[in-house]
Amino acid sequence: MPDEVAFFYIFLSLNKGFSDFYHARMVPAISHISAARFWLSCGQRDVPRHFLDSSSNSKECPLSADCLDAARSTFSIEQDEPLHFLVSGQNNRRILEGAVSHSINGELPPQSILGYSAGAKIGIVSPEISFVQMACLLSRIDAIRYGSALCGRFAVPADTGKLPARKPLTNVHDIRKHLKASPRMSGRKQASAVLPYIIENTRSPREIDVALFLSLPIRKEGFGLPRPAINESVRLDKPLRTRNQYGETT
Repeated sequence: MPDEVAFFYIFLSLNKGFSDFYHARMVPAISHISAARFWLSCGQRDVPRHFLDSSSNSKECPLSADCLDAARSTFSIEQDEPLHFLVSGQNNRRILEGAVSHSINGELPPQSILGYSAGAKIGIVSPEISFVQMACLLSRIDAIRYGSALCGRFAVPADTGKLPARKPLTNVHDIRKHLKASPRMSGRKQASAVLPYIIENTRSPREIDVALFLSLPIRKEGFGLPRPAINESVRLDKPLRTRNQYGETT
């Protein structure tokens, strides 16, 4: 198994240390470590694309054993892995085997919950909200790596040694918009502190590490070099001409 896949397991030891978030009517949403694992591993065709407006749901969907089973099936989460949910308000938290529920105390920003269909009964926090949640739980460098992976062009499936290509799930601009729209969000301070160091457009965890090693400030154990441009197209104003070993111009 390549070293890159080990990047997926930086969350395995995290199981505690959560705080309450915000209050709104919403479907139960996969969150925290469970959402982070999903977003790291999902391929281009697996990305939920329907936004579930957390502020306009007319009826609260309670967390239940059936909801838990549906979430595991919908988002392909292993049975032996604790499933972390976000629900609205302390009254909607439930003690369920195999589940950890977290409540919210205020409004989530728009487009915070995604699902596979407009009427989905189960959702997942957006990549932007996932980054803010994980910024509370990871070290600064791992939070930067996770944010860079969300903004990268690769997935990290747990059961293969490959890094399938996909479009970036988000970008620094969109994460910053979510932070500005949520001044009371827990984790906002930690996320804002590491956001300037996120590297976009990478194609592997190794590229992230090399880019950070070169560009992080010296006080953060980097070389302090200018931020690199990763995997960008290089356009030439004039054709590049060279001679090969036979003297021919190409």
